[in-house]
Amino acid sequence: MAMLVPFPLKTWHADIPILITPKRLLRRIRKGGKDNYGLITSATALVKTCSLPNFPQEIATEIEDSILECFTNLTADGGYIPTRQERTNETAVWFCYCHSKNFELREQYLREVIKSSIILSYGDLGLLFFHGPEHDEFECHFIKERISELHRAERHAEKNETVNYLSWQKSLPEKYQKAYDEAVGLGRFKSDYAQRDKLLFSLNGGR
Repeated sequence: MAMLVPFPLKTWHADIPILITPKRLLRRIRKGGKDNYGLITSATALVKTCSLPNFPQEIATEIEDSILECFTNLTADGGYIPTRQERTNETAVWFCYCHSKNFELREQYLREVIKSSIILSYGDLGLLFFHGPEHDEFECHFIKERISELHRAERHAEKNETVNYLSWQKSLPEKYQKAYDEAVGLGRFKSDYAQRDKLLFSLNGGR
């Protein structure tokens, strides 16, 4: 019966919350697809509604996974977030990550978050136009290291404290830049740079 009981939901266009049944809300989100979960409202508002007492857990789980999948896709597309987002959206998405039982989706979200931080870290504009095998290997290793780092923190937090996911996320660009600078200092990427210079030389007509 809870699926037929309306719950309040704050939407983009209404000054006061609308009333919507969990079943109808889930249909709306499914109709929206994997890229925007219907964009009926913010991730924050959806999580608040799904967390209300007596809201059906099975529907809440599916909605939260839809939010996580949506933001995974948005991040993969270049970090685009709808312009009407609330500032608390990131917190809501991490809430969905923590509650998801879909290990593959959780890992995919982590990879896309780290990849987006790498893009923010690019100091050498040449990397935007050419990415060689050494850089690919380096970034793959960095992603694996950061995921392992977070999982270690999660295992520790089960006993003592909550993981600060936002702090971890915000630290990624600086960590990548530091790791990249150290790698350059050790002489890595020389073959990539040589291939890039050769490509640029060719594009410039050999001049």
